[in-house]
This record gives sequence, structure tokens and C-alpha cells, in this order.
Amino acid sequence: RNSIAVITIAGANASGNSYNGDTITVEEINLTKRSNGIEYTYAEVYDSTAKKTYWIDQRAILASISSQTTVNYQATINDSARSDKTYSAPALSSWSSLTGSTNSYDGDKVTVIASAVTTRGNGTSYT
Repeated sequence: RNSIAVITIAGANASGNSYNGDTITVEEINLTKRSNGIEYTYAEVYDSTAKKTYWIDQRAILASISSQTTVNYQATINDSARSDKTYSAPALSSWSSLTGSTNSYDGDKVTVIASAVTTRGNGTSYT
């Protein structure tokens, strides 16, 4: 079980916005497949703020930061084959990190000052 925060719930449940920022515990993950072949993953969560259990699209669960370290090294950004963005916090870990700059920094030399590991609602980790 991982305690993480909930963001906006998209789709038919317009009342999902009322759960933004609540702390949840993921109880179960299920994959569903529509008749058109598209798959969606849903998480059953216990919302300790609302004191209730409900199902939510796993894409509405913010990532939690599992570790963060201070570093200091030089690097060159290589995103020529990607369309990465720059964020104010580790991607998808806070409200401010949901939108990023799309400026191209490919080839720029930078000093890396911090490294963070985040875990998404589906269990996938990123550094």
C-alpha cells in the first residue's frame, strides 16, 4: 500500500474535483478492456481525508517522491529523440509539476543539483 495524493478526476464523475489533494492508500489495481480494445487501469483507494473507499482512474493519482538526493555534476541534455519538458518539481509529483515548459534544451550543458525518484499510481518508478 502506498499513500499518495489524488488529482483531478476526469470523465463522467464531475464531483471528482472535490477529492483533489486528498491523501489516499491504493488498495487494489485492476485493468479493464473496452469493446474497442482500449485498456484502462483503475485503482481502488481508501481516501483518509474523505473517510471512504472508491475506484479512480490511475492516471488521476499523483506520483509520490520516494527519495531525493543532492548531487553536483555536469551533464549535457540529450532530448533530440524525445519531447521532454522542464518542470518546477519532479514530474507529476505536485500540482505545479503538471505543466512544464516546452522549450528546447537539446545539447545544453547543465549542472545537475538534485535527483529524485518518483513512483506513479501504477507502481512505475522514474528518476
